[in-house]
Amino acid sequence: MLRVLACVVAILALTASACDVKPAKGSVSSSDEACELVAEAVIARGDYRAEQIAGCNGDLQDDDDSTSGYYILRLNAPCREEICGSVLLGWYAIEQSTGRLYEWDVAEWRLGEEVLPSE
Repeated sequence: MLRVLACVVAILALTASACDVKPAKGSVSSSDEACELVAEAVIARGDYRAEQIAGCNGDLQDDDDSTSGYYILRLNAPCREEICGSVLLGWYAIEQSTGRLYEWDVAEWRLGEEVLPSE
């Protein structure tokens, strides 16, 4: 019985740690790193599963005062057909200096709500 209880506790501990969104770690040095942070956050929140994410398109913005210092990224799903329509999962912005993650409002071209862990 104790062995079963130990297994249950171990599984719960692994599940809980896998569901935590990591706090911002500091500066982000590349669009690849920014994409990894977006993917980790939306997976941890339960928005998407890892197999639903193919990658990101985007880069560090430095040409407009309103977006300067942010990686603006389009998160994409994999295309499983010969010809695909949209594979867009969402638009996100990561502040280069802090690593804080936000939804990106494409229509208004501005930051949306900060992406925080689910409660």
